[in-house]
Amino acid sequence: MRATNLCNSLCDGPLTETALHGPQVFAFGSNSSGQLGLGDFQDRRAPCEVAGLWALPVVSLSAGDEHSTALTANGFLFAWGANDRGQLGLPKNADAAERVRPSAVLCQCLSLLQ
Repeated sequence: MRATNLCNSLCDGPLTETALHGPQVFAFGSNSSGQLGLGDFQDRRAPCEVAGLWALPVVSLSAGDEHSTALTANGFLFAWGANDRGQLGLPKNADAAERVRPSAVLCQCLSLLQ
């Protein structure tokens, strides 16, 4: 993956990066809270595809200190990472397996796209 092919990239602290590359989302860096969305808590030095978002029409990515979100073209919001303050839109006691992979948030965000 060449940097010239990246669009809509963002930093989540000094060491975490997520980026859109065509229909794919890649992430790398710090992953202490599962904020990379790769299914575990291991840090990554090289970009890895976020399989939970494969082939979804992601139009926007965003990140907090230890969580990330993705908005799709059809208005669905996905979130993953830290959830200690309910920032994922999941119950605060959500299983760790729900937090380390993108999970659909129960909302319809079409109004944000208009």
